[in-house]
Amino acid sequence: MKRLKGRYLAVVSGCALFTAVLGAAFDCTGLIFAAVIQESAGITISTSAAFWTMRALVNGLSATLMTRLYLKTSGRIYLIFLGLACSLCYIPMVFYTRSFMWLLSAVALGICNAGQILALVSTLNKWFRSGIGTLMGVCNAAGGLLTFFAGPLLSRIIGRFGWRAAALSMGAVILLVILLCALVLIPDSPERVGLIPFGETSVETGAGTNTADADRDRLRTKHTWLIYLMILVVSLNATTIYGLASHMPTYAGSLGYTLSVGGMLTSIMSVTGIVTKLLCGILCDRIGAWKTAAVVYVLLGSAAALLILLNSSVIGLAIMSAGLGMSFTPFSMLMPRLCSASFGTHYEKAFGRLNMLVNLINTALIYLLGIVLQSEGGFPLAFRLAILFCLAALAVITGVFVMKRHGAT
Repeated sequence: MKRLKGRYLAVVSGCALFTAVLGAAFDCTGLIFAAVIQESAGITISTSAAFWTMRALVNGLSATLMTRLYLKTSGRIYLIFLGLACSLCYIPMVFYTRSFMWLLSAVALGICNAGQILALVSTLNKWFRSGIGTLMGVCNAAGGLLTFFAGPLLSRIIGRFGWRAAALSMGAVILLVILLCALVLIPDSPERVGLIPFGETSVETGAGTNTADADRDRLRTKHTWLIYLMILVVSLNATTIYGLASHMPTYAGSLGYTLSVGGMLTSIMSVTGIVTKLLCGILCDRIGAWKTAAVVYVLLGSAAALLILLNSSVIGLAIMSAGLGMSFTPFSMLMPRLCSASFGTHYEKAFGRLNMLVNLINTALIYLLGIVLQSEGGFPLAFRLAILFCLAALAVITGVFVMKRHGAT
């Protein structure tokens, strides 16, 4: 795509910033802070499980409401609301003295997660007519980098000033960054500042079109429910495998490897996740979202299969962990791109509904995954199920190509 200049570059920078700070809450609120305040606030394993369950439920239940809020307000007000929700993940921590209070952060985090991807996709769609996949990849990669470096830094701040002071500081910093993005870097629309979407030659020629929606992916069908089902299957499989990937340190321990090996696998997955989000965005622009989804699931299925075969060496585990590192990419990158490719100008409503369904159903799937891991089959059974999930996603994607070839109407 053409080189970005001036206000367009500021918008991309703002998108990367708010994606980074809103995304960091996912890891910092429920993982880093939970680990350091266990003793003083009574955070137990059961409380942690309740935290993630509550987050997923609130995310699912508030997804459609967040979509309505976006459609009825300006992007600036919507973004400030997300910033406030994210800040409330941290600021109330100052007063936490009981285990159940921790769930207040889960509620705020669920609301924040329900709206942050929509904010990114919609902002980019307003300002750009091409290369949105690549720009989404850049913004998501920026978020991954911040989380990667924020963990050790936040741990040092907590060690020096205490977790209550660190939580208050995090909430304040996030709110200031969001205000900077909403009030300075990202105007509501390019027309408000006398510009047109990047990639258009005039307002008239670009009206009602968006080449970044990848017309080669668009499905013209009356069976809307079928497209919802297809995107739902693709996204659910990804979040289930992501839940499996989070247990990789435990898997390494079950094979007799040390804790440091488990930590190394986690780091590899984090780095792979950053890189694949960027590459996935570029591929969406080059070959389309549905074909990119097919590539991702071939790689994920291969990684799950090889984890069963190559678990006798650290190198084999490292290679396969790199494959599983892309497991969150279908949800954070492909689901919004598939909605744009399949629903066009109605993608916001479609994304809100799918976001709700994915998080509500995923709550049950993660619970069932825990049962599978504790069963006699354990991790080998879970990996085999992951392979089946990937095959199911590939079957759905094949169905999309068949529908396109036969001109579904």
